[in-house]
Amino acid sequence: MSSSSLQIPPVVDGAIKTEALTYYTFKDPLKVATMDLKLDPAAAKSGEIVTPKQLLIETKAASINPVDLCLKGLSSRFYKASVQKVMGGDFAGLVLKAGSETGFKAGDRVYGDIIKPFSSTGSFSKYLLFDPKDALFCNKIPEGMTYEQASSLCIASGTAFEALRTHKGSLKGANVLVLGGGTSLGSHAIQFAKHYFGAKHVAATCSSRSSERVKQFGPDKLIDYRKGKTSEINEILESVKEYGKFDIVVDSVRDPVLYGYLDSTLKTKEEGGIFTQIQGSKSVNYTNIAISDLLPQWQYIVESVKELVGLSKFQFYSLLETPDEEYGPAVEKLWKEKKFLVTLDSVHDFKTDYETAIQKVASASAQGKVVLKF
Repeated sequence: MSSSSLQIPPVVDGAIKTEALTYYTFKDPLKVATMDLKLDPAAAKSGEIVTPKQLLIETKAASINPVDLCLKGLSSRFYKASVQKVMGGDFAGLVLKAGSETGFKAGDRVYGDIIKPFSSTGSFSKYLLFDPKDALFCNKIPEGMTYEQASSLCIASGTAFEALRTHKGSLKGANVLVLGGGTSLGSHAIQFAKHYFGAKHVAATCSSRSSERVKQFGPDKLIDYRKGKTSEINEILESVKEYGKFDIVVDSVRDPVLYGYLDSTLKTKEEGGIFTQIQGSKSVNYTNIAISDLLPQWQYIVESVKELVGLSKFQFYSLLETPDEEYGPAVEKLWKEKKFLVTLDSVHDFKTDYETAIQKVASASAQGKVVLKF
C-alpha cells in the first residue's frame, strides 16, 4: 500500500483521537472510550506526527490473553487508580507513519506486543503510538498471514519460543515434554520444538476435547490428562522408557504431575535438563483473579529453594515474556516453509462484542486464540 493512500487521523491540540477499551480499577466495567493519543510536542508542531523513533499504527486486530485479564483483575483502587488504563498487549496493524530510525516505513504490516502494566498504552485501541524498541516484540507480518493470525502470536508463541530457549544446549535430537499442549502457548511450543529446534520426540498433555486440534501441531505423543494423575504419569513414564528422560519440560498450565517423579523423567542440570514453568494462574480460570492464584505451587517453591541452596539435581526456571530477536525470523522461516499453524477460536467486533470475547478467555473455554477485529 502506498503511503499516499493511507488515512492519517487529524491532529487536534497536539493529539490524535483514538477509541480504546478502558478501565481504571478492578471494580470498573470495561468500556470503549475516546482518548487523546498525545504526540511529542516537537513532532506535532512540525507536522511529522511521530518522532524519529516512533511508529503510528492503525490497529487491525488484537488478541486477548490471560495476562490482560490478570492486570485488569489486579488493578488496585490505590496504585495508579486515576490512570485510565487501556487493555491489551498483542496487536497487528498498518503503519501510518514511521520515524526514520525505526526500521519500518508507512504501509508496512506489523505485529507485536506493547503490553505495559497499569498504563494507558494498551493495544486495544484504534491507533497506537510507540517506540518499537520499547515494545516486547514488533515485526513485519509474514506474507500471506492475516492480521487476525498475526495479532494472536506474540504473548503466546513468543513466550513458547523463549521457554524452549531456556535450555542452554542444542535441542536437536532432544526429548521434549509440553504440559498443556492444548493451550495457545503449548501448541506453539510443540511446533517450535519440532520444526525449528529439531527435537526428536515431543510429548504433550491435553484433554480429549483438544486432541484432534493438537495433533495438527505435530506432537509425537499425546497424553490425556483428564484420565487422572495416575494414567497421566504412567503414560509419561512410558514415553521416557521408549525415548529417554526429557531434556526440557515446558509447563504452560502448572500441572503438578511430575513432582515426585523428577528422578524418573527429567535430566539433571549437569546433563542439561531444565523444568521451565510459565508464570500464570494455577486455576487457569481468569474470571475472578487473585494474587494467590499467581503464586507458584508449593511443590515448585520447594524444588526451587532446594536448587537455590544446592540440594537439588534439577534446574527450574519461572518464565515471563521477554524480548528475543530470534523470534521474528523463526516465525518468518516456519511460515514460509508451511510448518507454522495459527489457530483462532473466534473473531469479535472490538466495539460491540468484546464482552463475549473476554468471557471466552476468562473461562478458559476457547479452542485457539480469541481476537478483536477493529
